[in-house]
Amino acid sequence: MTVFPDVPGVWHGRSGFRLMPTDPFHEAPAGARVVLGASGHLACVTYTWQHPDDGPQDGMLTVGATDENTRLTALWADSWHQQPAPLLMHGTPGPHGIDVEGEYAEGVDLAHRGRRG
Repeated sequence: MTVFPDVPGVWHGRSGFRLMPTDPFHEAPAGARVVLGASGHLACVTYTWQHPDDGPQDGMLTVGATDENTRLTALWADSWHQQPAPLLMHGTPGPHGIDVEGEYAEGVDLAHRGRRG
């Protein structure tokens, strides 16, 4: 059994960005491609989005299950948020997606919650 049975594909939508609560909300086109590897035990998400001042950006999130599919390990990098070194994250699979967390900067927790359907 794999953690990612129904996620492969190409996705198009919109991303929202606001760095500070008082900044205007910026919305722009975004896209993602999800590919499975290692017989479905790894999911790789590549994505694009637009920063309001810095223009086109891209990133990658690779997620795999550990110990009997009860824990996840993820590696994330993004051209604007997290570069040049990737961020290692850990989390859990759920019935409707995944939850992974890592420390973005000392003392700053970062969470990715990916939801299906």
